[in-house]
Amino acid sequence: MEENHDQEQIRQKIEKLYIGINKIKAERENLKKEAEKWRKERDRLNDEVKELKKEIASLKEKRTKANQEVKELKELRNNYRKLRKERVAEIIELKRRLTELRKNKPKKSIRALREEIEKIEWQLQTTPLTAEEERPIIERLKKLNAQLKVAETIRELNEKILELEVEIKALEAKAQKIHEEMMKKAEESRKIHEKILELANKINEVKEEADAAHRELLKVKTRIKEKNEKIKKLYNEINELKNELKKIEEEKISESMEETARQIEERAKEKLKRGEKLTWEEFKILAEKGII
Repeated sequence: MEENHDQEQIRQKIEKLYIGINKIKAERENLKKEAEKWRKERDRLNDEVKELKKEIASLKEKRTKANQEVKELKELRNNYRKLRKERVAEIIELKRRLTELRKNKPKKSIRALREEIEKIEWQLQTTPLTAEEERPIIERLKKLNAQLKVAETIRELNEKILELEVEIKALEAKAQKIHEEMMKKAEESRKIHEKILELANKINEVKEEADAAHRELLKVKTRIKEKNEKIKKLYNEINELKNELKKIEEEKISESMEETARQIEERAKEKLKRGEKLTWEEFKILAEKGII
């Protein structure tokens, strides 16, 4: 009865341990679900970081392109400004020459000078004159031609100055237009740069969230590991109790076999006294005891 009581206690302990294991397994399953939740959250955040990095890479390409356009536009604008500066220098030089020429500017107009020159040339061609008479006329013709050249040069310089002034205005307009385009592109580059910085900050924030999710995942994994260790420990306890139960069972069987053998031995002795025939089992037991 005592052994039966011990066996019952052991079986109850084993049953309680299985109940405990099932409870821990249920807790472990909940932890696995929680771990999966944190893993998905971490992976989602890491994917978001990847997408943000792709967006930044694309924006950097656009910024580089915009900066290159700014550089090219600046170079073009500076070329126009350089040309303008050169044209201004040309005007200054032409005006200097003009100032010098105006000192000898004839009073008559170009038309009047040409008419007078043509008249004198016609006179020389049609009127017979002596060398003495021709000399002052030719001198006058030379003087008029010199005056005409000065007048024509002054007119040419004024026309050239006017052309250069028109060109300067055109260059200024082109330079201003290019400058406005350049500033527009520079502003575009600045906005892209701000967007890149904004996304970089966003990446840092998302990374922190992903790291936090990963830390939570590790915590849950640690708890799962602890549950596994507890389950393993309880299974070890169950195995020990089962071994103990087996030992009791074996002892009971051994005791039962010994009792049976004792009874057979007693019966065989009685039969031997009465001179009755022994069974093989009875004979074997008495032989082992050295009785026969």
